[in-house]
Amino acid sequence: MEFKTKAALAEWANDQTMAEIAAYYNGLPDVKPVKKFESRDVAVTRIWAALSPDKPMVARKPKAARKKATSGRKQAKASNTVRDEVVKLLSRAGGATLPELMKVFKWQAHSVRGFISILQSKHGCKIESSKVDGARSYHIK
Repeated sequence: MEFKTKAALAEWANDQTMAEIAAYYNGLPDVKPVKKFESRDVAVTRIWAALSPDKPMVARKPKAARKKATSGRKQAKASNTVRDEVVKLLSRAGGATLPELMKVFKWQAHSVRGFISILQSKHGCKIESSKVDGARSYHIK
């Protein structure tokens, strides 16, 4: 079977079972046989790479190896640094808005609210919350 585009391959894969897709992949030359794929997208990507020898497939480390282990000491140091940065922002005149904290720390809104809650309960910070121009604002008293 020949596919001119990756989209055509994806369309074909949508009509096949995962077992049929794996069987097709295992029948290709110079591939390491698989029992199953994580998803159809992964299968399409690997088949397309096997069919396109001019585009080498990037080898990825197993998921377990991709996670970087950090010691408890490093995690504590990192969280203290983040806590200090949040406190610094909240201590400014006017405090900091929720969108501003989300942008600076690349957190979602619920993460910011949760972190502020922890600052109040476990670290004894007195934080005042108000709405300014429709945006939630936090300020340390």
